[in-house]
Amino acid sequence: PISIMKDLSDAVKKAPKKYQPLKEWLVSIKNHLWYCFANCEGDLTILREKIMSILEHISGNHDFTNLDNFTKVKKCDHTVQSDDMTKYMMKGSPSWLRVKRALEVPERVRDLHGMTHFTHTGHLEAFHSRLNKYFDKRRFYQLQSANCRVQQAIMEHNENTRRELKYNEDGTPVIHSVHRRNKSTYDARVAKQAPTHKWRKAVKKTFMDNVLRGKKKTSPNARITDEIKRRVKPTSGREQAKEDYFTRLALYGNFHCEGAEPN
Repeated sequence: PISIMKDLSDAVKKAPKKYQPLKEWLVSIKNHLWYCFANCEGDLTILREKIMSILEHISGNHDFTNLDNFTKVKKCDHTVQSDDMTKYMMKGSPSWLRVKRALEVPERVRDLHGMTHFTHTGHLEAFHSRLNKYFDKRRFYQLQSANCRVQQAIMEHNENTRRELKYNEDGTPVIHSVHRRNKSTYDARVAKQAPTHKWRKAVKKTFMDNVLRGKKKTSPNARITDEIKRRVKPTSGREQAKEDYFTRLALYGNFHCEGAEPN
């Protein structure tokens, strides 16, 4: 659905006058697609027919009983509909044909079989966002340090996954207005309690307990190996430039290695 909406949005941006009716239907088509995936009951045929019913819905037809290409979906699920046909697209119009072309891309139709279970990736994306806090993609980490940083992100994520809602003094939930990226509109979001970091104290306590018991664990010194040097393309072909380049990387962290920071 993301690729479909991006396709339609790009078409509207490139030719706003030609696709003016489509511009007014973008939000409804997006909501309709979400509804299709959420209510297909795990059935590929129902999912396909619900998606193709968008073409009938936007043209003002909400009953598909007499259409041969609809075997399981016979009508729109909504009850309220407008009798003003000027709000709908005409079949065969440029906007209607553009939606049809976006829905019938062979690669998208072929991939629908893996989307019938409506698996949302929001939680995974939230974890990756938290992982960036500890595991900077712009830096190189030794394996032991990389594992440690991933584990920290996991502990923080697990501790704050199910935070309680934040309430006002009168008992009503706190509502925040969040600005949409690349748009001039806002979304209302229910605020949650501030994140906690109790896991840090637990890690400190475990570390001190191990120290008091005499357990010691050392990590190898970090160094830029020949393998790493081969993966980085130098900016100059001269030997001196290569040496200066890798020296700068090791000292100042453009290609960061654990333990290589200046004091």
